[in-house]
Amino acid sequence: MKRLLFLMLSLLALTARAQVSPDSIQFNEKGEFSIVVPTIADARQTFLYSKAFFVARNQTHKTKIVTSDSVSYKLQVSGTIAGDNLTVSMPSGKIQYRNTVENFLLSITAKDQRFRVKIESPTYDFDQYDQYGLTKISHETARAFTFHIGFAEEMGGQVGITKTVNKNRAVRYAELINEMLEYIKTQIEDDDF
Repeated sequence: MKRLLFLMLSLLALTARAQVSPDSIQFNEKGEFSIVVPTIADARQTFLYSKAFFVARNQTHKTKIVTSDSVSYKLQVSGTIAGDNLTVSMPSGKIQYRNTVENFLLSITAKDQRFRVKIESPTYDFDQYDQYGLTKISHETARAFTFHIGFAEEMGGQVGITKTVNKNRAVRYAELINEMLEYIKTQIEDDDF
């Protein structure tokens, strides 16, 4: 009996400290990923506390609940995270974009002691006026490193992205998921006072 209790407490402590490593996030060619995350919460708690977490983040990260299904414990959230600076090579020279923002659609499906996080359809906005109209691009475009637009063909060249916007994305998404895990853990501890 003591062994069983010790094993259960050890497993609970290990799960409570579980964190998502950036190395565990693997992007596909569209810049999307799916990962299953262990948690100490049941499906209902994960669903409710995840929803509360993103509602609280709305002020600073422009998150918005897109869909919420309290029967199947599924949640979809749109939001933004900071992106990398981006250098674009033009026939006339290089343009440096600063303060890029990644827009995402995040889906959470909760089960007891685990949940799946999916990031879908990432796009990038640039916080800088661009005379060439390059203010929003998809991940596929950024990943390809080159893409055509009318004026570039007229000038005899392609627009080449020389620095990938994918850099550090895994770190930022791992931080987001870990913040959510910590929020869920704190809420459960507050419930058990």
